[in-house]
Amino acid sequence: MFGFSKEEKFLKAITRGEVKTVQNLLVQHPELLHCEMEPLRYRHHLPLSLAILFKQTAVAEALINAGADINRLDEKGQGLNALHVAAWKGDLEILKLLKDRGVNKKIKSHIGPEAKNIAELNGHAVFASELFREEREEEQRQAAERERQETARRETERLERLKREEQTLLARRQGEWFLDTPKEVRLEKDTGGFHLTDVFNFETRERTSFWCKMKGAEPFSVERKSFDDFADKTPLELAFDQQKELGGTAERSSITANSRKKTPLPPGND
Repeated sequence: MFGFSKEEKFLKAITRGEVKTVQNLLVQHPELLHCEMEPLRYRHHLPLSLAILFKQTAVAEALINAGADINRLDEKGQGLNALHVAAWKGDLEILKLLKDRGVNKKIKSHIGPEAKNIAELNGHAVFASELFREEREEEQRQAAERERQETARRETERLERLKREEQTLLARRQGEWFLDTPKEVRLEKDTGGFHLTDVFNFETRERTSFWCKMKGAEPFSVERKSFDDFADKTPLELAFDQQKELGGTAERSSITANSRKKTPLPPGND
């Protein structure tokens, strides 16, 4: 290649796939790595883009190993980088090489399109699909994980609902303990030919006892007493004591500290 400039020698070595010559020239002239060249019939391109344009994969890899910026756009041409040229050619081998080296897939050329658009415009549907395959697979994985978590949540809610329903049935068989609101608990009990309803209000710290001839009837006696008279006991413990006085069958283990929830309070066994 006697009589040629260093740029011309570099250009010929790239287009011919002469890896050793390319490497030797870069050792002697490192500035060639990002110089822009204009081969016959082509616009200005960076050396890496030229290697891809001429399908010289080994040269392209050697340039990358030498430090070529895979995301750099040419300044004198159409503002293309290595990925844009690979998309234009539909070169899947180069695409894999660039992806392995962490290429930015969304950089736009100076004329506008991204690599995906360039591939689609030139009929390289497989290239366009493969470009963001990992991102699609990650999105699908995340969607599947969200669906799994949602399914698990719905199943947990279903099991909890069934458990509450079972607890409600058990509670109604053993003295009808209810947690009506976050603020009060109600105990209903038929005893001595009368129906007793005790309501313990957490806000007012007051227990109200309604005595009726039968459930649903108008009370003939209403008694109110402050919780503060029983400072060492919780409202549920007071309700337990009241039921025991009336001959109820609830066990103390049915009284829990979970008295502020809206769910029925289940009886238990020690």
